[in-house]
Amino acid sequence: MRDGVALDQQIGEADVLVISGLRHNDLLPRAKRLRFIQSIAAGTDQFSGEALKQHGVRLASARGVNDRAVAEHVMALMLALARRLPEARDNQAKRF
Repeated sequence: MRDGVALDQQIGEADVLVISGLRHNDLLPRAKRLRFIQSIAAGTDQFSGEALKQHGVRLASARGVNDRAVAEHVMALMLALARRLPEARDNQAKRF
């Protein structure tokens, strides 16, 4: 399910949620079967740790999943700036 209305309606049947953020901590009391949440984001500040603990729900994050991709992207951008690629692209567009 990809919308809040469906989540609202079906939260009582869920054992596991894979979600970007639990926007409504008021869903937890209705999530009687819920035992595990997998956040697709690295940060989990949007989740109420205390509320999850009270309801016996474990939380996992995606911390570290993009480490390599981000590091490679940073290196590529540094090389592009060192080689003045944005300027070269602009000059090419101007036909210099």
